[in-house]
Amino acid sequence: MKDLVCGREIGNKGEITIHNGKLYQVCSVGCRWAFEMNPEQFLKKDKKLEK
Repeated sequence: MKDLVCGREIGNKGEITIHNGKLYQVCSVGCRWAFEMNPEQFLKKDKKLEK
């Protein structure tokens, strides 16, 4: 699984955060902080990659 914030592979360890009742996993505390500050920025980027 790739980190939504930095794009790195998430190994067995990582950080978990919740947004709108959904769990998201990122690779580090720094990425978790960035995601929590502006989750929509990263979720929009993820949706573009799905298309």
